[in-house]
Amino acid sequence: MPRSANKLAIPKRFKQGQHIFFWKEIHTNQVLYSFTRQLDDSLLEQIPFIGKNSKPPTIRPDLWTPLLTVFFPNDKQGLVAYRMLREFRRLHETSWDKNNPEIKRMEKKKRIHWIKDQKANSIADLAKVLSMFKDQAPKLEEMARKRRAEVEEEALQRWEEVKRRAAKVDAGELSKIEGEIERLKAERERKTGDKERQRIDKAINVFRQQYALLKRSQKQILKFQEEEERIAKEKEAEKQARPVELTDARSDQEASEKLPGVKTSPSAETLPATDKLPVVEEGSQLPKFTVLPENRALAKIVPIQFRKPVPAPMSIDGIVVQWAQLTDAEHALGSWPTEVLHAEMGHLRRFPPLPEEDPQQFPLMGEEGEFFRLAKIEQRRQNVEKEEARQAERRANKVAAREKHGILGRLVPKLPFFGNKPSRRAQLEQ
Repeated sequence: MPRSANKLAIPKRFKQGQHIFFWKEIHTNQVLYSFTRQLDDSLLEQIPFIGKNSKPPTIRPDLWTPLLTVFFPNDKQGLVAYRMLREFRRLHETSWDKNNPEIKRMEKKKRIHWIKDQKANSIADLAKVLSMFKDQAPKLEEMARKRRAEVEEEALQRWEEVKRRAAKVDAGELSKIEGEIERLKAERERKTGDKERQRIDKAINVFRQQYALLKRSQKQILKFQEEEERIAKEKEAEKQARPVELTDARSDQEASEKLPGVKTSPSAETLPATDKLPVVEEGSQLPKFTVLPENRALAKIVPIQFRKPVPAPMSIDGIVVQWAQLTDAEHALGSWPTEVLHAEMGHLRRFPPLPEEDPQQFPLMGEEGEFFRLAKIEQRRQNVEKEEARQAERRANKVAAREKHGILGRLVPKLPFFGNKPSRRAQLEQ
């Protein structure tokens, strides 16, 4: 029997680390971090044993509920955030006596309950991690800028050497080297001593290396010219496509200006700003951070030590925190970076929604709302028709299976004792 697809799996276009799911225990406020939309018993290793009944033996789905979900545009950034959250948690669980010495005077049972309650700490830790990303971004950008300048300087120096060798090729240096090699070969044939022949072989190898280096420089010049033409064509195509995009954006702006304004209630203005989760299209890739030149021929002559990747600046643009209850964000009030977007999960059953699902379905107005309403009705009608067709096919298969009685059922005519005897009620009606 084929295994059914896991409906809780993260789509393949998302990498591990782009989402961090926070779970809380409804009684003790213990918090678990996960990369998946479902809990596993292995996640209980995050909870230390600090006393009797402080660590549950297994996950009970009815006691654990989603707390929040963090979306990162870059998977590496999410992995770094996960590691920092785990480290902060360990500090909360092991160094609580340094920041809260009064907790030592509590009863042991109350102290255990106090340590297990990590909901507020986890939210504050998340806000701190995002703030650290924001503070570290300028330093990483400066580091990347310096590395890019070093790479460009080294590439230009090596490119000058390539151009000098290519100029020698144009001056006829290759033919001179070929003549020297032929002369040395003829001289080697005349020599009889092994030492003299070895000396001539070394000289021939040196000339051959020079010849190969000049030929490679000639190919690099041709490759560089091809790359320059490719880059110029791409830039020209971008320039031609840009006016079309600007025209479309201008038409969308004019259409939005014609729509009537929507009045907002005074209470809505005090709520934190929310936004929809960004969606990564199928097959699309996140931009890669590189310091190499755009021209591939120029990038290949850069030494290996300069090709090492530079830590990408961990910008907080595009980070979204999706809350089960938006009021939980007040545990870190004043610590959230302004660039972080906040959204609500909406109605929850047991698991957090998928990243591309929009939990906030606001009613539309006017012709657009009527269009979407009719489209939803049509989709519902098609689903009903498909379900009826499946049920009819299932009933037909059952009837066909009931009529098949093996070889005897096909050869012998239908008789009452072969299972085709009508029921008592049918006999009375006849």
